[in-house]
Amino acid sequence: MRVWWSCGLLLAAMLACDASREPGEPVRTAGPARAAAKGAGDGRFALHPYLGYTYAPAADGINRHGFDAGGREYPYVRGADEFVVGIFGGSTALQVARNAHEIEQALLPLAARRGYTRVTVLPFAVDGWRQPQPFHAFLTYLPTIDMAVLIDGLAEVLEFGDASVPGWPADFPTARIYGALSGLTRGPDARSSAERVDAYFDAWEDRIRLMDLIGLESGKPVLHFVEPNPYARPQHGSDPRAEVAAPGYERLRDMAERLARDGVASSILDGAFADADEALYDDECCALNEEGAARLGWAVAQEAELGGQVDEAVPAAERKLPLPPAERSGGLPIPVLGSSQ
Repeated sequence: MRVWWSCGLLLAAMLACDASREPGEPVRTAGPARAAAKGAGDGRFALHPYLGYTYAPAADGINRHGFDAGGREYPYVRGADEFVVGIFGGSTALQVARNAHEIEQALLPLAARRGYTRVTVLPFAVDGWRQPQPFHAFLTYLPTIDMAVLIDGLAEVLEFGDASVPGWPADFPTARIYGALSGLTRGPDARSSAERVDAYFDAWEDRIRLMDLIGLESGKPVLHFVEPNPYARPQHGSDPRAEVAAPGYERLRDMAERLARDGVASSILDGAFADADEALYDDECCALNEEGAARLGWAVAQEAELGGQVDEAVPAAERKLPLPPAERSGGLPIPVLGSSQ
């Protein structure tokens, strides 16, 4: 059962503001960014005023908005017959988006029923991203897509096993990257680490519900997926990260079940790797190889097909696209991301 729709957008704005709210002491600067932190000092990332951080624009083919989109610039301009799927999340979501052939081919017959003749997958994902970053990106780029796919899981649950949790807000981007880039330090929080994690999981679920409701209002289906837990494999039985991931994934299962009961398209993708004989990761943890990313992409497309979400999208003949520049009214040349639909 879908609820809250009448106040969805208001709650979205409240949650967006809450992500930057100071829970205790005021923010204090701590001098230059600590460039020695893993991943931050190599120039791969850049601070972003709304999303925490993105990839550094113009580096290694990254577009001007800070996304690794295969040379495509944002805001993306859709064709009249083009059905655009936005992939939101962290590194796993980006890997799935990079191997988009399975999703594009599987969804094409479904999109054709709505009058579209081609499907394009775009990544709105960055290494280490977790809520609320995908939520903010979803709100920002919703006008340029026709369906949203959110893939998350591991980055969230592992973050809460870090020693940084007591001194770093749970709803801030990962301290390993964002902290080094920003140089921010935070005052103490009166809540215990467990209370902060509980609050984070509650806000995480709320944001998924809001994404679903906002998409429903806009005629743009939203699908939520939890990536398989790589630390559930036997070789990771003694890894300390496996001990952190296991209880986190139990909470994710409960979350996905609640969301599904309430009509939100939420699924755990464990079955994507169930019958795999070959290795699906490029490292000892969680960097998918091409086969692993392709399997997840196929599972995403299969769930979309079985769930019928594409049939909820605005038909091509009814979708409103931005006017060409020559037909827009005069005044300041404000860039147009897309239409209200």
